[in-house]
Amino acid sequence: MKKIIYIPFLFLVQIVLAQNVEIEGTIKITEGAQAGYILQSDANGIASWTAPTDVDRKQIFVTDFGAKGDGTTDDTNAFNDAIASAAAQGGTVHIPVGNYKITSTLSVPGGVQLRGQSLGNSLAAANTSGSRISFYGTNIYALEFSGEFGGCHNLTIMDATGMAAGGLNLSSTNSKFVVGASFHDLFILNFINGTSIKLESLNTTGIAWSSFENIYIRDAKKGIHLEIADDGSFINLVTFRSISIAGSGFESGLLVEGPLSTTDWYSVSMNADCPSIGHIILDTDGSVNMYGLDVRSADASCAAETVLIQLGGNTRGSYLHGAAGKGRIIDLGSNYIDVGSTENVSVRPSGNNLFQNAGFKGLANNTLPFWEFATSSGFTPPTTIELETAHWKDNHNVLKVSVAQGAKARLQPVGYYFTDVFQNKECLFGAMVQSSTDGAKVTATFNPCGSGVTSSTAHPNDTKWHFVGKLAEIGTADPCQLDPQFILDNTAGATDAEFYITTPSFVFNRGEKPALEAGPITSAGGIMTGTLSTAMMTIAAPDNNQLQLTADANVYQISGTNTINSINLNTDIFPQGTLITLLFESVGLRVTHDVNSIKLLGATDYAAEEFSTLKLVSLGNGIWQEVDRNCANGCTVVAPKTDDASKDVLEEIVLTQASASHNNTDVVVYPNPAKYGINVSFNNWESEKNYKLQLIDSSGRTLLIKAMDEVTNWVDFNNLNLVPGQYQIQIFDELQSVYSNGLVIVPK
Repeated sequence: MKKIIYIPFLFLVQIVLAQNVEIEGTIKITEGAQAGYILQSDANGIASWTAPTDVDRKQIFVTDFGAKGDGTTDDTNAFNDAIASAAAQGGTVHIPVGNYKITSTLSVPGGVQLRGQSLGNSLAAANTSGSRISFYGTNIYALEFSGEFGGCHNLTIMDATGMAAGGLNLSSTNSKFVVGASFHDLFILNFINGTSIKLESLNTTGIAWSSFENIYIRDAKKGIHLEIADDGSFINLVTFRSISIAGSGFESGLLVEGPLSTTDWYSVSMNADCPSIGHIILDTDGSVNMYGLDVRSADASCAAETVLIQLGGNTRGSYLHGAAGKGRIIDLGSNYIDVGSTENVSVRPSGNNLFQNAGFKGLANNTLPFWEFATSSGFTPPTTIELETAHWKDNHNVLKVSVAQGAKARLQPVGYYFTDVFQNKECLFGAMVQSSTDGAKVTATFNPCGSGVTSSTAHPNDTKWHFVGKLAEIGTADPCQLDPQFILDNTAGATDAEFYITTPSFVFNRGEKPALEAGPITSAGGIMTGTLSTAMMTIAAPDNNQLQLTADANVYQISGTNTINSINLNTDIFPQGTLITLLFESVGLRVTHDVNSIKLLGATDYAAEEFSTLKLVSLGNGIWQEVDRNCANGCTVVAPKTDDASKDVLEEIVLTQASASHNNTDVVVYPNPAKYGINVSFNNWESEKNYKLQLIDSSGRTLLIKAMDEVTNWVDFNNLNLVPGQYQIQIFDELQSVYSNGLVIVPK
């Protein structure tokens, strides 16, 4: 039986007369009403309840369905009714300012957006201004999204009891893909036993082309959790921008489990209090790209031990750039991490080309240094091998290789000179190639440590330069022998083929492209196959006899004739082992021998000849040792000859004490009155000893070293340019002194 609502007679009359009616209060018409239906009249003015799919309703408010937003009334059913109404037309559910109590999961299908009015005037947990969902569920998620083009905006989502499984769960499962989801301007708070945001892709489904922006997560067990089943499921082309994760109670800020594809992160702040697992964890494999990352622990007491970033052993190609505080950065995979601070550093792969002689220098007799054309089953040496000057990249010769019809050749680096693998999971290698013979092809082929031979696409034979290269995974065989090769295949060619190759390059990690330009030899070493050039400077001989050089060259051309007694004495401008060459322009300059400054061969001064050279090695602290000299006449100091025939003897030589003997070796030394020198004889010669005589001046400078023999030895002083004064004579074998005596030269 129909229910009839009685209303005043005047009101009925007004309706009959088609007059406007103004009524204060509420008119409730219940007959035929259903949740979400709308009362609509037809052309004759007869009204009926109509499903919302039959009308163009622009906005749906949860308050239209009975939601109170007073923080105490359970608004779960009102939200579900509003979501169902919006799902029928793919609409937006508007959530006015209020604190809405929700007790069970709100399932939001594709096409439905939840939109709050604002986040309020504060992010404090106690602040209830703005549009807030306070969740009272246990071990379940507050909001679950699925399907295409869903999402929510301008909302605070709070775990009111701290017992929920999580805040937002975006899930693709059971053949339901997620595309175009958007979540912006959210404050997700207090999910201390769950996950603030979870994306899960299961059962060979995927999440793609979705975005998360301006999201602040505070106090949770997990901040953001991405879970991908290893069954063909994927998360791809998802962007995270302006994400902040802070507070306490965290196990992890970002946790990725499974084969993650492309996700891009911009302006991400990880600033939680010492998460027990770590801030950013890629647990299995996959990669992330992060730009403008700031990751640090807010609690200084445990910051040094906190894991800031940990990338698993199967991760590949992640790129992380930004700043960090104290903590640990761990890369077990093959990634590019450029995140660090004064307290820690990160390791990133080098772009150095690991192929030796990438410039193809030094071809002779069909042999190219550090490269070889391997001969093995199915491969034969090329018909001819030639070099052409660079015409694609400066300083890189072009290798022209001719391969006979029906044959193929294999160019590879000499294994002995190629690098070993250390904690590298992938590589990128290739070369610029040109070919034009029909049927011929060039490929870059790789046998990466037992993981199977793989090849690049072939050159298209269009007479143009193309980079033929290969990105390859590296296997785990031990020992790991890399085997990059370039296959020049003319087995299907109609004629003999000519191939052109230049700039071969090899780097570890997919994120680094090889640097093809010439670079410096580093402290790690280097192999030169081209010209090694060192700088040259012109320096004037010093007036004060103390030569000062700058560390801007290795070759110094010295002008002038002033004597040089020291070179940068007591300074460390030139580290030990530095090799320099002094080039002298003219005759007359002298470099003096001094064991405390410049140690010269023969312990005698160096007298420069025109365009002579002196090569010295630094011993550190401004002390030098002669290595070699280049002189026409030996650059030795020659005593001036006298034309005074009346002066038979220049000076008189006097020994200061009698002859001495040591170790059963009797040595007799006496001046020769007829000549300018001394005689030395041995009364007890020991044939197994190598005796040498040394003449030392009063400053300790060695003037002469002469080997002795068994017979009487004459030692001539004429060419030593000695001046009157005190000297010392010592005779020693290989181990110890056998004679020591003073000697005085006095004017006669």
